[in-house]
Formats: sequence, C-alpha cells, structure tokens
Amino acid sequence: MDEQVKPVEPQETHHGAILGEELKKIQPEVKANEPEVIKTPSIVELNSTYAEIVDISHHLDYSDSTILAYEIANKIPPEAVRARMEENFQLIQNIDSINPEEPAMTICIPVALGGEDPAMLAGIVEQLQRAAKGIHYEVLFWINATADTIAEQDIQEAYAKVISAISQVEHPQLTLRAALQIFDKDTLSISKIRGNYMEAVAIDAEHRGFTANHPVLWLDADTTFVTQDSLGKIVSTINTGDANFVHANLQFSAEWSKGTPIEELDDATKAIIFNEIFQRKKRRGRAGDVRVRSSYIEESGLAFSLGTYLSAGGVDRKDPINESANLIYRFSKNVTKDTPWPKKPERIRFIKEARIGTSARRHKELVKKYGVKSLIEPERTGYTSEGLFTEMMKGGADKPITREDMERLLRAKGVNFTEIYESILRRLFPDVDDNNQEERNASD
Repeated sequence: MDEQVKPVEPQETHHGAILGEELKKIQPEVKANEPEVIKTPSIVELNSTYAEIVDISHHLDYSDSTILAYEIANKIPPEAVRARMEENFQLIQNIDSINPEEPAMTICIPVALGGEDPAMLAGIVEQLQRAAKGIHYEVLFWINATADTIAEQDIQEAYAKVISAISQVEHPQLTLRAALQIFDKDTLSISKIRGNYMEAVAIDAEHRGFTANHPVLWLDADTTFVTQDSLGKIVSTINTGDANFVHANLQFSAEWSKGTPIEELDDATKAIIFNEIFQRKKRRGRAGDVRVRSSYIEESGLAFSLGTYLSAGGVDRKDPINESANLIYRFSKNVTKDTPWPKKPERIRFIKEARIGTSARRHKELVKKYGVKSLIEPERTGYTSEGLFTEMMKGGADKPITREDMERLLRAKGVNFTEIYESILRRLFPDVDDNNQEERNASD
C-alpha cells in the first residue's frame, strides 16, 4: 500500500515562526499519490515576508534567545517597512516611456552625485545597449548625494546633467529610469543605498505584476565594458533556477592608461595591471571551480531573482558594507532550511563568458595611499598573516612600490613565482642595481 505523502511541516527558525507561517501560506495541499507541486509565491507575498524580516541583523549571536528576542522586539514594524518601501518607489522618475512588457532584467546602478563623471555613465548606457542584442532591459540609476558633499542648491543642477548625459545616448533596447535621494551624512551607507533601490524595485514589480523570478543585476557606476553575451547569459542562468545567485566574470581595467607604454606608467597603475594579469590567469586555470572562490563577493556583477532577494530579507542595512556576502548569508539562514526545493540549486554560479569590466581607479588610490598590501584580500587567499601587511607598510603612506613588495604580493596570493613573472617585474619595477647593470652592459 502506497504511503500517503504529507505536506512539509513548517520549521521553527531563528525568526520564530515567521518563515514557517509564510511557507504554510504558499504550500499547496498534497494529496495521496500526487507529486508535490511547489507554488512560487507572488511579489505581493514576498514583499510581505520581506517587511517581516528585513531589519533583523545576522551579525548577532542568535544562540542567545535574549539577544534574539531583543532584536525582534526592536525591529521596525512591517507597516513602517512597507511605508519606507513605498517612499523609495516614489523617488523613481521615468526618463523613457515605460514598456508594458516585463523587461528581461532590471539593472541597478548606484551613483554618487558629484563623484561620477556623467560621460562615464553615458558610456555605461552605450555598453548595455550593445550587449542587449535585441532584448529589452530596464536600467535604474539610483543617484545619491549629501548636502555637505555637494552644495544643496547645486544638487538639482548636477542631477539634471546626469539625466541629460545618459538620455542623449541612443538606447532603443533599454528603458532608462532614475532616482535622486539625499542623505544626511551620518546615515549614508552603501548598504542602505542598495537596500533602498531594491525596495523601490520590489514595489514597482508588485504594481506592474512582475513574476518572482524577475532577474536583477547590480552594476557599479565605474563599469567600463559589458561584453555582448553577458546580459543574456546572466538572465538565462537565473531563469533556469540552477543557481540562487549568479556572478559575472568581473575584470578590473586601467582605462586611464590607454596609449601609454606600461613601463612609463606610475607605480600604482603598474601594480594594479600586473595584479590583474595574474588574477585573470588564475581564474582561467580554475574556471568553474567554486571552491576556490572567495567568501567575499564583489557587488558589481552580482545577479539574482527578485524573489531570492526578498525571501532572504535583503541586504543587512545595519552593516554599512559587505552587501553581497551578507545577502547570500541571509539567504542561507532565512530560506534554504525551510524551502522544499524540487532540486537543490547551486548557491552561486560564476559565469566565465559574462565579462564585465570595472575601473580600477579606486584601487589605484588605495595602492597610492596604503601600498601593495591593499591588493591582498585575506578572505580570498586564506593568507591571514599580519606580518606581511606590517612589512609592506613600513615607511608610511605614499611609500614607493618595490619589486620585493610585488614578489610578496604574488606569494601571498599563492602564485607560483616563475621566471616569466620575474622578468616582467624586472621590467616594470627595476631596482637601482638593475639600472647600473644596464649602464654597464651599454658601455661594454
């Protein structure tokens, strides 16, 4: 006699029974001898779940029931979260007429007003238009400012220049939208910026009847290129449901150095270019091996379905940075244990063919200020010795970069220091002895 199939009972989580009750709402009744069918929740249901769990941090010790009870008791009430979501949605301004069809994906780009060149933002629109390949996408520029960063009377003028620059680019496959949000200096953080534009996207999706599988891609305002297959590869991977999160093959570029021989560039730029050379070589050698990927995930190039984001409770707004890592961690805590997956997807999939470039200008400033050690990411390499950092920091800020520093960098990243790398470093970072040897050779 066939055993009767029973519905999955909701499990208690560290948020009490919130997720279990939500699961009960969306789980259909299962009858004997019938396969279990899991109904995808609507955006309305997901927005409701999100409002319940968004402001509960995951950096606390939840094994302590007192801490958990305090956190839940002091979180923003769901109705206040919903009001905040609506307020963020109201900030969106349509640059183009809205296409009634659901776009293939929404691309979100945070912009620091006064900190980004409008021409570079226009270049992003050009890159996305080329990569669209006949498919319709929406692009949301979430523009933020603080009154002490740019004079208050100049904010609207600066915003208008950005809108003018991006709207003048031909973009028949893109629908451009923008929002201007002014923060107090003490409340501004990138996690709140991302959290706000995602709340606006969620309410917009609810009003327009989008599905929970609607893909969302994060890009940075210093994106330099998007290859033609990138957007389509990201969308198709999300739509299959084979991975909860998708990440593009992010590559850093030194676009300011074009036309200048590498030997003539400043040391910080040479260090960045050399770092990117062996990083790409390392990625090619280990393509598809998620085990070697870092626990730190770059925000630019991360993509997911809107349903994944909302059911995770969004980014951790109490942590000013680390939005990607926190989002993926929250998803693992809030969703995977209580979800009866028809098949278990990968947590994150890196797509080699989806190449997206981002400017290394910020990296350059860090290298100039802190030296080569700023190119070392302990989370990625497993190299946690503070001794190396201390050695590289001797001499204070603006310390000249030496070949010895670059050799340490290679070894810290687990790179086999071959003769090829050594010859490149001798050319890029010659020591005094090298110059003297060249002079002796020339005189012979």
